[in-house]
Amino acid sequence: MIRTCIQENGVSISKLECDRLFDLYVRDPQASCSTLISLQMYLCRQIIQAHGGEIGVISHRKRGLTFWFTLPLSV
Repeated sequence: MIRTCIQENGVSISKLECDRLFDLYVRDPQASCSTLISLQMYLCRQIIQAHGGEIGVISHRKRGLTFWFTLPLSV
């Protein structure tokens, strides 16, 4: 497996929000584009899982978010 991490230094989110981030049509009522972002995250998870990998996000209280995904290596 290969693991890739992408860290951003913006705001952190709660554990519940991390768990629901890749669900289809999860909306933040204060964000006008949250449906589009939700759909994009959902599609990312579907593509990664279709290739045998996993995807997730870790929230760091003072450092923002770390998105990660794994994919199997071909032999």
